[in-house]
Amino acid sequence: MERTTSTYTAGQEPGGTLRRFESAGADPREAATTYSDAYGGGSLRARAASGDFTYRYAYIGDERVTLRTSECSGILSGDVLHLQEYVVGWFRRGGGTLDLRRIIRRGSDTSDPLLLPAERRFSLEFEPHRQNLIHFAPDFLEKVATEQHAGPLQPISFDYAAPADPTVLDRWRTAVTEATQAIARVGAGPLVRLAAELDLARVLLRLFPWRAWDVPESIRTPAAWRTRVALDYLHHHAHDPIAPADAAEAAGIHTRTLQQATRRHFGMSPSTYLRNIRLDRVRQELLERDPGSATVAEIGRDWGFGNLGRFAASYSARFGERPKDTLRR
Repeated sequence: MERTTSTYTAGQEPGGTLRRFESAGADPREAATTYSDAYGGGSLRARAASGDFTYRYAYIGDERVTLRTSECSGILSGDVLHLQEYVVGWFRRGGGTLDLRRIIRRGSDTSDPLLLPAERRFSLEFEPHRQNLIHFAPDFLEKVATEQHAGPLQPISFDYAAPADPTVLDRWRTAVTEATQAIARVGAGPLVRLAAELDLARVLLRLFPWRAWDVPESIRTPAAWRTRVALDYLHHHAHDPIAPADAAEAAGIHTRTLQQATRRHFGMSPSTYLRNIRLDRVRQELLERDPGSATVAEIGRDWGFGNLGRFAASYSARFGERPKDTLRR
């Protein structure tokens, strides 16, 4: 059996450490170890599809962004337990399936980018393939996201059910090409590299829908991933006619389990949690809309508040001012 070779180098530059890694060989067990490490300590398996088995996994980048390539002649499958980086990938050859435990199941055999779920358990099965991936460090992408939302630095909740925006795909591919040139080209310089990484992050945030919200550390753990999925669902679907039971179903848990989780982590019921999300969205609209053309009643009804008296009381209790005063700012 051919011996697996792995190399890792790191060079210090004024703009940070540029890292290079490559692992290649013909041993499925070594491939499984390499891929499990690459996906944050998952439990992945590799096996030959037909004939000889070979693989190559390599990356180059810094502490903010790494560009990665995977080539595997066999089948890669198993569980990813808790991916902590934000990862987007696309197939150059072959394809595969992500299974998010009854939340969503998607296959991909095209070159369109696909997000890998962060901070939740999922399984994958990739057929023989060549794939490109980009890993974004959490603090880097979350800092870039503050350019688009008014809040402090917060975790990003992508809508993993949504496909890539087709109107942004050409801009995304251009950003990938420019980032590859800036990161991989010798002598490109740290400022050029950072500019390309920032552009890549900004385009990613246009490519897929997302929300930033203050996720408690207690539900950013492998054990609490289903609760995180349910709450992400509420954030992404707050404008839809949903109930907490829909979020529980999406996460594969009982409604009672979600009720216990929200009381433990937030001291409130899932219904109150959803109402607060909607109140927050109302406030955001009141601050952004023109008081000459928008009305409190219109915005409140858009977010499901039919009784304007109860709505105004709930709004005042949450924000310490009347909704009409917010609109007049």
